Amino acid sequence: MRRMWIVVLVAVLVIGLVGYGVVRHFTSTAYIEKSLNTTLASGKGVNRIKIGSSTVSLLGGTFSARDFEFVPDTTLVAQRVKDGKPVRTKNSIIISSLHIDGLRVWPLLHRKIAINSISLDGGRFDIATVRKPGPKAAPNPNPKPATLPQTSFQALGMPVRINMIRMTNSIMAYSETARDGARPGVIRFSDMDMKISNVTNDSALMKAGTPCTIHVSTLLNEAGRLDATFGYDLLSPKLNMTCRGTVSRMKAEPMNELLENLNGIKITSGVVDSCQFDFKIDGDDVARGTVEVSYHDLDIQMEDKVTLDQDLMARLKTFVNDKAKMHSRNPPDEDKPATVATVARERTAQTPLIKFLWETLREGILTTLGV
Repeated sequence: MRRMWIVVLVAVLVIGLVGYGVVRHFTSTAYIEKSLNTTLASGKGVNRIKIGSSTVSLLGGTFSARDFEFVPDTTLVAQRVKDGKPVRTKNSIIISSLHIDGLRVWPLLHRKIAINSISLDGGRFDIATVRKPGPKAAPNPNPKPATLPQTSFQALGMPVRINMIRMTNSIMAYSETARDGARPGVIRFSDMDMKISNVTNDSALMKAGTPCTIHVSTLLNEAGRLDATFGYDLLSPKLNMTCRGTVSRMKAEPMNELLENLNGIKITSGVVDSCQFDFKIDGDDVARGTVEVSYHDLDIQMEDKVTLDQDLMARLKTFVNDKAKMHSRNPPDEDKPATVATVARERTAQTPLIKFLWETLREGILTTLGV
């Protein structure tokens, strides 16, 4: 009888050690990184994931990672260029600290994701669009449609319920190179705090009255505070979103980092007193709404996007804009109301979401300027 107890004890110990080893293997940083990259490779993307370190507590339902990177693989990008199929859009995400709380193990074993909260700190998000084909690559005659976020979310093929995602102390940069430009125009969002609630593909939770809600507070090009709220229907087959927000008082010159290289417009002076926008995309890929920008003492000049010089044609454009079209202030005087621009911008199939939102806002701004 005594031997039996010893055998049982040893068996339990062995099973425990094996089980512990299995859990350690399947929750190790190397295994998680490999599994995620295998999934990415199956989608033929050029980005790969790197994780500096991670810890998992199945009993506590937590996952933590340090130095998380989702970046383009330089070897794959170089091969695309060699094959004459350069990558037009490059996205990268680097996060200093990532923590998941309330991760439910039982649903996970049944290919369901149920999470209470995800916290990201010290994130760096870079989104780059290169429209010029380059010296060795011919323009793509049949560009691929851009995949919208809700389409990727719906294609996961598994139920997802995330109550809250919180991002703090982060930076986002969007850059775009014009077809006839030499350098990308860049717009930066720093000191960013973002809260995303109701991230789910559960039809009981995702309805017209309870969409995924995104609140953002950030510095626009280190100059003005942007506060915005988005409502996003993640179950809609088409883009269905509301966007509204404000930008605080700021000098206009910091926007040159974007406008000069992308549009050939250089702001030489001016102050933006306030900016308000409110538009909606209602399933038809058209953003409709209003943009109101109040500003004064604004002056611009037109430049060549490659040399950044004012040639004869650029000077002529500057003169026409200054003297005939462009407004130096809005409202024009204290006795008149500010001009409110009405926008109705259609998204092409090749335009990513963030680029489309920026283009809609930019259209309203340029309309207000009279450019």
